[in-house]
Parts: sequence; C-alpha cells; structure tokens
Amino acid sequence: KKYISVAGFYFERKIEMADIENARKQINEVDRELARLFEKRMAAVREVAEYKREHDMPVGILGLEPGWQTKTYPCSYAWSSKFTTDPAGFVDRMHALGLHVNLWEHPYVSPESEIYSDILKYSLTSSEIGTRDWEGRGGNYAFGGIVPDLTMEEARELYWSIHKKNQVSIGVDGFKVDETDSWGASASLDLLFPGGLSNNAYHNILGTLTVNLLHEKYREEYNLRSFMYSRGNYAGMQRYATSAYTDFYGFDQFVMSVIAQSYSGTYYTPEIRDTSTKSDISYMRRAQLMFLTPFAMSNEYATEATVLDRSQAVIDCYTKYNQLHYALIPYMYSLFWEQHNTGIGVTRSLLMEFQNDPKVVDIKNQFMLGGSFMVCPVSSTSRIATVDIYLPAGERWMDYNTGYIYEGGQTIEYTCAAATLPLFVRMGSIVPLGHYGNNTADVIDTTLTLDIYPSTQKATFKLYEDDGTTFNYEKGEYAETLISA
Repeated sequence: KKYISVAGFYFERKIEMADIENARKQINEVDRELARLFEKRMAAVREVAEYKREHDMPVGILGLEPGWQTKTYPCSYAWSSKFTTDPAGFVDRMHALGLHVNLWEHPYVSPESEIYSDILKYSLTSSEIGTRDWEGRGGNYAFGGIVPDLTMEEARELYWSIHKKNQVSIGVDGFKVDETDSWGASASLDLLFPGGLSNNAYHNILGTLTVNLLHEKYREEYNLRSFMYSRGNYAGMQRYATSAYTDFYGFDQFVMSVIAQSYSGTYYTPEIRDTSTKSDISYMRRAQLMFLTPFAMSNEYATEATVLDRSQAVIDCYTKYNQLHYALIPYMYSLFWEQHNTGIGVTRSLLMEFQNDPKVVDIKNQFMLGGSFMVCPVSSTSRIATVDIYLPAGERWMDYNTGYIYEGGQTIEYTCAAATLPLFVRMGSIVPLGHYGNNTADVIDTTLTLDIYPSTQKATFKLYEDDGTTFNYEKGEYAETLISA
C-alpha cells in the first residue's frame, strides 16, 4: 500500500505491479518528448541569436532559465542530458556567437546533488526550517532540499566546488540566483543555523551570501569578473556586480523600483516579461524602459515568444533602443567607475541629482541615467500619449528626439507616439558613444563618437577604459581620459 496525496488530502490505494510498469512507460515517453522539445528549443535559441546578429540587434548575455539541471526544485547543479549532452560544447558555441552564458539556480540543495551528503552537516533541512507562505502557497520553504549555511567556510567551499566543476570550469559567466527572497511565515524563525545566525536573520542575507561567494571565487581563482542577478538583495550588493529582479511586473512598479534602489546604489532590472495587455504598445513601452537602464533583460522564457514574433513596428522600436543601449556602453561604463569611487549609482532619482529643487521630491515616473540623460517612461497603452514632464530648474534640456531646447523649472505637456520614449539631455553634457556592434566586446573595440551638448559653462566628462574582463584595474591597468568642451 502507498499513501497518495491529491491536493493536500491523503488516502490509501493498493498499487499493483502493472500500475508501476505502466507508470514507468509513461515517464519514459514523457522524458523522450522533453528531450526532443529541449533540442528544438535550443535550436530556436541559436537561430534567434544568429538572426539578431545579422540584423543589428545586439545581444550580450544568454540566460538559461529552469530546465538545464537534472533537478530544479531543489537544485542538483548538474547538467541534464535532456538539455544537452555536451555542456562545454554548448557554452563554446554561445561564446562563438559573442554571448556570455548565465544560468538560473537557487541555493537549496537537492538530495540528488553530489554535494548533498557532505554539505548536510552545515545546513538546515526543509523540515527544520518550517513552512513558507509565499503568494498564498504553502509547502516546504526549501522545496524539499536543504539550505547551506554560507557563512561557514566549509559550506562555501562545497557549494563552490560543484559550480566550479560543472559550470565555471567550462566557461559559464554568471548566475541568476532565484528564490532567496521567498522566506515567508515560519514557526521557527529563531532556529539557529550551524554558523550561529537565526533563521530570521539568515534569510535577509542569503542572496548576498550566495552572489558574494560566486563573485569572489571568480575573482580569486580565475581573475574574471562575473555578473549576477539576485531576487533577494541586501545593502552593498552592487559590489558583487549584481542587479535585482522581482516577480512583480507592473510597469509603474518597475519604474519605482529603478528609482528606489538608486538611493542605496544597488540596481534593479526592469524586464520584458508578462504584460497586462500583451499588446504591441505595451511591449514597446517596456522595451524603451528596459534599454534605458544599465541591465536590459528580455525574458523570452516567460513570454514564450521573442520580439521577432511581434509586428514590424515593435521590431523597429526594439532595435532602435537596443542599439542605443549598446552605443551608450562607454558612457555607462565610465559611470560605473564613478560609482566605484564615489558610491553614486548610474541610475539616480531626480532628488539625488537636483537636491535644491523641491519640485522633484514627489516625481515617481522620471529618473536620471547618469548626470546627462533624463528618462521619462510612459505607461500609457495608447498609440499617441500625452504626459506631463517636469524639467528640473537651473538647467536647460534638449529633447533627444527633436533637438528642441527647453528652459528648466517648468512642467511641459509632451505628446509622443508609442514607438518614442521621452528622453532629455542636460545641456553642458559630453556623452561618449560607441558603435552598437553585436555585443559588448564589439562596443569596447570601436571608435568613439562624442556627442557634445554645449552650454555657457565648460563641460567635462571623464572617460574610463580597461580590459573589460579581469580585475587588473585594481593593479592600475586602466585609462582615464578627461574630455572638455
């Protein structure tokens, strides 16, 4: 006899051997179909990447969402043969296309993982931690796995060992660390982890500990920079080349998150994912917002479609702002160096940049990209939208789309079509632009163009350059060029 669970209710059923054999046959059939579908999906991924390269639609990172591991909830950190039988060859092929490879995971270790038995003594189990209540769903918090205590060196080395062996050693460039924020109501918040932190305290820094470990190991053992996404960020995450993302998708929520996180210097990535209307207009508006932030993510796993499945108007809009994003890399890269030295982030609220203008205090739908660009995302799904835009006082502002110059200290009514983002440049700015190329490497190697927006005062910009890959800048291997006009 076996106990069968259906929707939380348990009952007894006598299972015959014939049932078992039939179930095994069904599982094998499903596995074969999954393998076929994964192969078909990856062939499509390659076709999309190649098409974008041929049609001047730059792509820098290919992110693999759930499905590449043998176990996902909890994680095994082992490549599934149903996804690829040649992980190293797959990574090499993506690198040949100019793509960095980023893998989805979370830090809850499956009993089927090869590190499970060794890391268990430095962990808490699902049953010890208790239950979670996330988005109204019950169940074990760690999805039936264990939560390693990454404050302990022994656990850190074991966790790194499987990543180094299975992913980093074959060229994987970074990770998307999911689920570290979904620590809901629990009866055992005061339970102590092996390293001494309470359950309640540990969950606040789990995302930070995970990306810190991976980032530092890339540095120590490979002298390589990585890039991480994390859904559970904490103060100081920006030092580990990490951006936050969330599982809410409202357009206004995206904009507010970009603004709010700017106060701590951390980052938030608005993405093209689910939209309330799934309309072409909504897609264009989200693409504009996404590409005018440092980290642009088009989540085609979630939408189950690519931009190429949209109308030509959407493709044209996407391509325009995609190319602008990559052209702005020399500008944004220099701003990251400025943040490294001052703490001031690349994306900034208007209040951070214009602290003497009281009218900017309550503005929730405009932000700065560095000190030069004011981004004014439009949430309207109308083909033609009219929005109020405040131009901070004490400055003159050029409409990036028309070249018209406005005096600051006023609110204007701005009318634009769905394919146009209201974007203003602060007069007195110098903006270094690269050619957009196919990926970030192409931009780094290109000749720069200087866009100069003159004012009555001398304008300056400090251009920063290094090898873009290693930590050798810490040894002084970089260049700063002061540009003035």
